[in-house]
Amino acid sequence: MPNPSNTIRKRGRQPTHGMWGTPTYQSWRGMFDRCCNLKNKNYGLYGGRGIKVCDRWRSFQNFFEDMGEKPAGLSLDRRDNDGNYEPGNCRWATRSQQQSNQQRQRLTRSLASCGP
Repeated sequence: MPNPSNTIRKRGRQPTHGMWGTPTYQSWRGMFDRCCNLKNKNYGLYGGRGIKVCDRWRSFQNFFEDMGEKPAGLSLDRRDNDGNYEPGNCRWATRSQQQSNQQRQRLTRSLASCGP
């Protein structure tokens, strides 16, 4: 298992963490693209509606320190779907946990819009 803090070396100005292409790095990169890349097909569902990546997680090494290695079969999930990607709001979750989270958020929003 690669450990970025042990494998970081400088190549020019960019650090190399030795985890490029790993499932953990791919999850981080996907999170970042959805929130920051206007050309990403899902940008409108994330960055386009104000979901941001916290400053600390703009560094892959910091993301890895906070979240650890991506467990097989799990993916990155935000507990509060309207919240940002940040340490207190993210977890590695199963597909069923994510679907349950989406349904709960949808129900909460629809009840809030009903009024008294």
